[in-house]
Amino acid sequence: MNKFINQLENKITIPDEHWYKSTKSDKWLPSVTTLLDAYPKGAAYVLWLKNVGMNASQILKEAGDIGSNVHSAIDQYVKTGQLKFLNDEGRELWKWEEWELICKAMEFFERYKPDVIVHEFSFASEELGYGGTIDMVCQINGQNWIIDYKSGNGIYESHYLQISAYKKAWEKLNPQYPIYKLGLLHLKAATRKEVEGSIQGKGWKVEEAENPESDFEYFQYCQKLWHRANPKAAPKILEYPLSFSK
Repeated sequence: MNKFINQLENKITIPDEHWYKSTKSDKWLPSVTTLLDAYPKGAAYVLWLKNVGMNASQILKEAGDIGSNVHSAIDQYVKTGQLKFLNDEGRELWKWEEWELICKAMEFFERYKPDVIVHEFSFASEELGYGGTIDMVCQINGQNWIIDYKSGNGIYESHYLQISAYKKAWEKLNPQYPIYKLGLLHLKAATRKEVEGSIQGKGWKVEEAENPESDFEYFQYCQKLWHRANPKAAPKILEYPLSFSK
């Protein structure tokens, strides 16, 4: 969650999580994933909605919560070098289905030892017209990667468009670290073992983007479509005081 604390005005501002604030002009920019709402969901998604009916929102929320917790766990590991399933009192810190995914991510980190350049990097680019949070920029075998974590059942075309948009923004902001590879760390892959030439293990795989430049062109189409459908879109912003006194 993005939070903006202003002690002089005694307030904390919390925008909609799908928007990012430019530091240049205080302009609010939609996130990459918000813009990708314009990408067609496909027949399989429509069929899924019909099958689950009114439970769709709850299912998506639960999946989102799991994804957020897995991201938090990986971030904790990268920044502290430690991660535990139980706290000091012996209580579980993570749901079991979360820990299964976390263990797969840990296998990736332990086996391939990515040299992390930055983790959970948030940005807002007025030039490009969007913001976002990149899960990880790292080096693997001497090559700079952007890697995005995916804890859902599948990898979809929109995911490749997402990381292509991250690449474009990252290289404008950090040209000293050009990106050579884009990957999606899929933690629910159908893989059964490690395969030479691929970054994968049992139940997980880094799916590499094959055509980032083409993917970015399609992302820009989505960006235009989204703005056409949402010409007056703006974030919902909540403001609260930082303190109270009589």
